Amino acid sequence: MVKSLEGFTPYKKKDAAKYNKLRWWSGLTFGDLLDRAADIHPEKEAFVDGKTRLTYGEAREKTSKLAIGLMDLGIQPLDRVLVQLPNWNEFVFAYFALQKIGAITVLLIDRYRQFEITRLISLTGATSWIVASQYKKVDYFPIIHDVLKEHPEVKNAITVRGQGDQKPFKSLERMIEEAELTGDNLARLAERRPDPTQVAHMGPTGGTTGAPKIVPRTHNSLINGIEYCSKSWEQSIEDINLLAGPIGHDLTFSKGFIGAVITLGKVVFLDSTENEEICVTIEREKVTSIIWVPTLAQRLLQYEDLHKYDLSSLKKMHSAGGASHPDLVKEVTERLRMKFFNGYGGT
Repeated sequence: MVKSLEGFTPYKKKDAAKYNKLRWWSGLTFGDLLDRAADIHPEKEAFVDGKTRLTYGEAREKTSKLAIGLMDLGIQPLDRVLVQLPNWNEFVFAYFALQKIGAITVLLIDRYRQFEITRLISLTGATSWIVASQYKKVDYFPIIHDVLKEHPEVKNAITVRGQGDQKPFKSLERMIEEAELTGDNLARLAERRPDPTQVAHMGPTGGTTGAPKIVPRTHNSLINGIEYCSKSWEQSIEDINLLAGPIGHDLTFSKGFIGAVITLGKVVFLDSTENEEICVTIEREKVTSIIWVPTLAQRLLQYEDLHKYDLSSLKKMHSAGGASHPDLVKEVTERLRMKFFNGYGGT
């Protein structure tokens, strides 16, 4: 019998039977999505950030190594793990590694501090945390120390882009480096594949209180919604998808990141929302699609140096996270010659 997350109400049996019969649910897990992409196009460039460029095959190898390291660390199926990273390629490894071992990812936006983090630990019962050592001007170590002092049940703090293991923290990079893809380890990893009806993902959502809340989603339900959305806005294997919004935000994560993996496209992570950096990245990477909020689109259109860049590769944008005014849609269509897809209200 499949173990379920305590407190989670599963889908009604008749509904689940219908969704499976009609193949609305694919029966795939998030870990399967990366494996499938790597099986089909192992040499295809898949993930680009300001530091590294990775093919699907390279991403799978690093992800599997991290998954083995996480198992060795003692992370169990259905354990909740906070993932708080900027738009870096390390997010790829962290997210899919946790999915491969049946843990539940709890997404945090990189700007969250002690108040939001401690609240989400209390809500989810998280026992581990993957977090940047430093991002731009923010040193996360004082934040981590404050949170761990208040929540000693968080046994593992795994840091990214730090100076190696710094007690009591583990280094994500070192975990990948030290893990071995032996036959026994890969067999252990295969045994940890979760049931797609299980809760896989918890994403934060705002509200009138100002404190984040959390929404649990299963592999089946969340993958289904993202897949159909990808089809609706014509996301494809040819797309080079620019992600400028925070990866912890549902729009960026689902429509951009997972949508690109489902369609075997490329993800370009950008950890800046500055107009100049956006334009430089579009021109350099030949970006075809952008996933972002209307305010960023409006700000780009008002950029006085916009005409200096070759943005002719752009074909479409997916906008959500706020209402899009008709004038914005018209201006994007006419000036940037892009299709405008409005996903507002789809969460």
